[in-house]
Amino acid sequence: MFIIVGDTVKWRSQSQGRWTEKVGKVTHVVPPGKYPPVRIPGTCDPWNGQMCSLTRKQVSYVVRVGSKNYWPRVSALVRADQPLPD
Repeated sequence: MFIIVGDTVKWRSQSQGRWTEKVGKVTHVVPPGKYPPVRIPGTCDPWNGQMCSLTRKQVSYVVRVGSKNYWPRVSALVRADQPLPD
């Protein structure tokens, strides 16, 4: 799947036992082994001096949903016009 900045994508995420479908726009492409260039809630914060070791081994994407940035797993992403996998 080829995704570029500006594409609308969706994915399902789980939190506190509930599954939620999120839809947003890709704002950044993150190279393998790098951190996103923006802060992502719920992850470590290398801009604040925190030691971070979790990067992604493949190209990944920052997706903006409303006013929040997310860094979803690439395997969970699909274009908004495609069905989500079961």
